[in-house]
Amino acid sequence: MPSVHETAYPRLKSSFSPTELAEIFTPKTDKLKLAFGAATGKSARLAFILMLKTFQRLGYFVPLASVPAQIVEHISLATGLTPPADGFTRYEASGTRLRHATTIRRHLGITAPGPAARRILVRAIGEAALTKNVLVDLVNVGIEELVRRRFELPAFDTLVRTARRIRATVARSICQAVAGSLGDEEKARIDALFVLNPATRHTLWNSLKVEPGAPTLTHLRELIARLSIVSAENVGARALAHLPDAKLKHFAMEARTLDAGRMQALEPNKRYTLAAAFLADQSSSATDDVIEMFIKRMSKIHKRSRDALELYRQEHRQRTDALVSTLREIVVAYSGDGSADERMAAIEAVIGDRSQQVIEQCDAHAAHSGNNFFGFVWDYFKSHRTTLFHLLRVIQLRSTSQDRGLEEALRFVVSWRRKKTEWIPVARLVPRLDLTWVPDPWWHLVTGKRNREAIPERINRRHFEACVCSTSCAPAILLSTGAIAMPTIGISSFRGTSTAQPSKPTASSPASPCVATPSFATPDWHLRRLREKPIARSRTTKRFESKRAFRRYGNPTAASSRRTSGLSRSTSM
Repeated sequence: MPSVHETAYPRLKSSFSPTELAEIFTPKTDKLKLAFGAATGKSARLAFILMLKTFQRLGYFVPLASVPAQIVEHISLATGLTPPADGFTRYEASGTRLRHATTIRRHLGITAPGPAARRILVRAIGEAALTKNVLVDLVNVGIEELVRRRFELPAFDTLVRTARRIRATVARSICQAVAGSLGDEEKARIDALFVLNPATRHTLWNSLKVEPGAPTLTHLRELIARLSIVSAENVGARALAHLPDAKLKHFAMEARTLDAGRMQALEPNKRYTLAAAFLADQSSSATDDVIEMFIKRMSKIHKRSRDALELYRQEHRQRTDALVSTLREIVVAYSGDGSADERMAAIEAVIGDRSQQVIEQCDAHAAHSGNNFFGFVWDYFKSHRTTLFHLLRVIQLRSTSQDRGLEEALRFVVSWRRKKTEWIPVARLVPRLDLTWVPDPWWHLVTGKRNREAIPERINRRHFEACVCSTSCAPAILLSTGAIAMPTIGISSFRGTSTAQPSKPTASSPASPCVATPSFATPDWHLRRLREKPIARSRTTKRFESKRAFRRYGNPTAASSRRTSGLSRSTSM
């Protein structure tokens, strides 16, 4: 149960500054006139003014015994009225207090709590409960609506109980609607998630909640397999389409904290709703984890390629010195005395029969000039090739701009993934393969040409694959130009924004003859390994996963939801 200080429910401070006392609790002439006309006797008039000023401040009446002595003394000095010796005990028990409360409400234009206030409160909290889950937020919405409609605020416990009851009612209605939209087959697939595998003594439900490990090649394979399973088990997309994201995340967070046994013990409608929301959210997060690990693996490949370039330079430093020495001797021979024939003879004497060797050495040196390490990328990329192709078949990357060159190249490398030839002829492809996106350091490696103006007739398959995968996750592409968009499967996928499963070619729109339509199927051995692999989860791991879920979705009692922006601490009356 939230405490009063976590909400916008107004309350009196324990102490006030002299300025605050003068501005807030000093009665004006019209208030004094009202008090002297409504009450007789010094004690009754002082009690009336105390009730009036505290009600103006709070929006509800409080027992005069709970009013801080500092306020009582200030009003007593300002009005010249002495408080009674019994501390207003007799006044609180008399009918005079009720009559004074009615007079104060009528004077300020405030309506007492009643059926009308309850209807407004229920309607406001019910509408908010469709998009909000935190009890503090619902209480604040009710307070704000009552203040706006100029109703007296009920007791704080009444607001909390009302908000909790309405939130539970809305949640039950949502669960009934979602479960009613699921078919028998979808419900059976959800129930199968909680069945214990006799061989591994684990359920698929608990396996799907395991957090991704370090960005290794093995973990990347497991993540891709898990993404395939989650996408296949992601049922209820149609049923969840009308729910706001905040509600879905709340259901997903609640489901993440429950194991298979506790999920089975839930009421069926709630179990199906929580499971469907969790699968939708897990599908989205699994996609993010796969893409993040893919980028980290490519970064690791580039780092190793840079290290290989440095090692290459150290190993061939002697050759580089020899080329510089040869160049010096050629320049000396050319600038010497004698006729042109004599100077050419001197140059020929320097080169001798090493002309072809010198050309090859110069080409090898030029290939890595300007810190161009891309020539070494393939050596480290080839071990990841199969896994990365599985990734490209499971997740389709789409261009967010009108330039579709890189997107077409991704489909092209997937269609040629089974070819063993080193060079691929592209001159006669229809439509022609767009290579304008290829970065300059990759151009010579991919096309074998140094001049970008020339139209390449063939491309190097290995370097082209490495170039496409490197460019698709380069920071300049992802963050600056936004050329490639990573898809989101799950919560946003059933809202019409998913790019996870592209449509297959039909008779009216056949696939391009040079680009094969990918088959979005992960090999069975990946799925079997994920289903059959025992997962040891200690208590520490479970606590970590629970904390990670709260960090991802936010703490329901976060301080940011303690106040509503449109509600003032003082009630304007």
